[in-house]
Amino acid sequence: MINKTIVIERMLKLMIKEAKNKNRLGRGLKESIKIISRNKAGFCILANHAKWKKYRTTILYLSKIHKIPLIVIWSRKLLGRLTGLLRRRKTIKKKYKILSCSTCVILVKK
Repeated sequence: MINKTIVIERMLKLMIKEAKNKNRLGRGLKESIKIISRNKAGFCILANHAKWKKYRTTILYLSKIHKIPLIVIWSRKLLGRLTGLLRRRKTIKKKYKILSCSTCVILVKK
């Protein structure tokens, strides 16, 4: 039996990767608010453990007003890994560090 969360994670990974290659991915609060308020968003992905409660409520409210589908993921680190937010390190052990991301938006129109 295949775990449903693994399947959903793989589908999201493919969709985010394709959007990133076509420059149709917005990461972070500022970019997400701009894209959602201009009605250019296809759907929004929000991490459940965002830093502040205001952050979550803002994205939830905007996506509800503009009728944009919202997907909630349980971890910011997982969303950061899916969107490809990395910081290069100079140490030998690990070449990069995965940064956390609280929200991302995939654009439909440019």
